Formats: sequence, structure tokens, C-alpha cells
Amino acid sequence: MRVAVPLGTEEISLDIKDGRLVELHGGTSSPAIDDVAAGVAHTIENPTAFPALRQAIVPGDHVAIVLDSGIPQAADLLGPVLECLAEAGVQRHDTAIVESTCPAGSRIDLTPDDVPPGIRLVQHDPLDRNRLSYLAATKAGTRVYLNREVVDADLVILVGRVDYDPILGFRGTASSVFPGLADAAAQQYVRSQISKPITAKTQVAARQESDEVAWLLGVQFAVQIVIGRRNEVVKVLAGHGPDVQREAQRALDSFWKRTASRQADLVIAAISGNPNHQGFHELGAALA
Repeated sequence: MRVAVPLGTEEISLDIKDGRLVELHGGTSSPAIDDVAAGVAHTIENPTAFPALRQAIVPGDHVAIVLDSGIPQAADLLGPVLECLAEAGVQRHDTAIVESTCPAGSRIDLTPDDVPPGIRLVQHDPLDRNRLSYLAATKAGTRVYLNREVVDADLVILVGRVDYDPILGFRGTASSVFPGLADAAAQQYVRSQISKPITAKTQVAARQESDEVAWLLGVQFAVQIVIGRRNEVVKVLAGHGPDVQREAQRALDSFWKRTASRQADLVIAAISGNPNHQGFHELGAALA
């Protein structure tokens, strides 16, 4: 039996003896969204548990768009959001795109050429104390320092992806703010949890702290995507952050979770999609 396995932007073909292939059950097959920008434009006009984005904007607002790492077609995601802000009276010089810290080996596919003139593109530096502001302390006692652009903004919009995360259980929405825009000490502390026993309880606690920080910051609106097998966008959601996160997690489980018919002796796994999104972070996430 010949089995095709996606690897990067290509495929490898494996010859498996009859009866040796372990069948996987469950999961839905969602086609890639052909026009991501149109999908975003529709969802920000018809968001989940929130009015249309343009109704949340006041002319003269200072807006910070938090752009998470590991997003394909970042310019297509941002385009409709920036257009909506302009139509609602937000000046370009009052808009900043703040890139959250990239995990090792990951990157953001956005260049200054993708950003309209006048809009600031800010790369978060967790070591630059001059660009950090104290927000508050969480219930767990964590003193939260975040990128000053988001703390000072009148409106913060989260643009990112919901995916599995070994420490948080699920990344997305609030995690792009904390730990994504936190100071170096907080980011290092979160990363260090990977060396400790991780349970469903520790994941829930870590995720709740991210959500708490977003709440303390006053973040409400998010645009999030779910990624398919070849690093393509298969779902776009927008609206109230917590509701978007829950809906995206359900979509993610529906798309990716499988049940094996029996235990396998050998598992062959490959990372597909753009090689620019293939680093140690992606390898670790796949193994996790």
C-alpha cells in the first residue's frame, strides 16, 4: 500500500505492507480558505458575541494590533482590520502593529513593505525596560510588565492563531499578550515550566493567568485563525476574545484530533507547510 505523507511543501511516498497501517478515525476535513482577506472582512463585520469592530472604534483612538507569531498570510489578515480602522476615523500615526515575541526558530511573515505608510511596526523587545509598562499583579502574584504600546492604547486588537501548546494547553488570543508581550523574566518563567511535570491542572492555571492579564488590560476583540495540514488557513474567527478562543479550540479539536484503531509499533510524523515555519519550536510542538 502506497501512503503519501506531506513533508514541507512536498510529499514523500511510503510503501506499507497490507495490514500494517493503523487506521485513524475521527476528525473533519476542512478545505483551505481561498480568500483569507475576504474571510476576515466578513468576520469582523459579523463577529462572535461582539458588535461589528467598526462600532467599537471612536475617531481619534490610539490602536495597538497585537500580531502573534507563526501566522501565514499575515498581510491578508491585517488588511481588512487596518481598512476598518481607517474608515472609522483612526489616523495611521495612531495605529501600531506590535509583533509578539517569536519562539526560537519561528518567524512572522510581515515586512515593512506590507504595512501602509504612517503605521508603526513595533517588534517587542522583552529586555528593553524603557518600552515596558507595569500593568498590575495577577491573583497568583505575578507582577505584569507589558509592551508600552498596548498598555497606552485605547483599543487593543489581537490577531493570531489558536493552536495546541504544551504549557498552556491552547495558545491564542490572550497568550499573544502574556507571555507574548511580557518582560524577559516572565517569558523565561513560562518557558521554564516545560521542564516540570505538566498536567491538565497546570495547563488550566497557566491559561487562566494569560486570560486574566488580557482582562486586566481591557482586551476584548480578537481575530484568530485555525491552521490546516499544509500550514493553510482553514477557519477565521473574530469577536469577543474568550468566546473566539473557545470556538477556535473546538474547531481545532474537530479538525486535528484522531483516534487510533490500535496501538502502533512505529509512528512516522512529518511537518508540512512553508519551510519558514519549520524550526525547533514547531518540532517540539509536533512531538508534544
